[in-house]
Amino acid sequence: MTSFPQLSADIEQLVARLNQAVALVEPQAICDEVKASLIEVAMGMHMPDELLEPAPDRYARRLLHRCPSGTYSVMAMTWGPGQGTPVHDHAGKWCVECLLEGQIEITTYEPVSDLTASVVQFAEVDTQTAHPGDVGILVPPMEYHRIRNVSDRKAVTVHVYQGEMLWCHAFHALESGGYRRERLTLDYSE
Repeated sequence: MTSFPQLSADIEQLVARLNQAVALVEPQAICDEVKASLIEVAMGMHMPDELLEPAPDRYARRLLHRCPSGTYSVMAMTWGPGQGTPVHDHAGKWCVECLLEGQIEITTYEPVSDLTASVVQFAEVDTQTAHPGDVGILVPPMEYHRIRNVSDRKAVTVHVYQGEMLWCHAFHALESGGYRRERLTLDYSE
């Protein structure tokens, strides 16, 4: 994993705010405070060029900070044109996502069948296009969504997760209808 020392002052300021936020304990209150922190601090962060480089084959996922107690982590993601995720969950963890640069499309889903079945059914709830400064909050059980960069320019997001998100369930659309569930291990980009 690459270290980004240029971010230290910005990250220290964000970490101080996030440490206060996670002390609130209740997930919605934490997420509301994390949202305010991202809007006030992350939007002004200077990021080195190597952090903003998209990966050629999928969106780039880079760890910026891991709380020593394991309470939360901060991730930067860079999305090349057309890159995105399948429908996925957040493994029961809350998450706050802030768009720093570019434009992304976020579609939220609600399960309408047993999530452990071999074929899962979802109802599409909403699709929104996010612009710089927009922040989204996911608090389980409302954690199912898909993110895509639908523009011809890169997009950069910062995500704050409860704990460290090392896996999730991805749901792949089937031609016959429904979605096939898969446990997906998440790694970091170099």
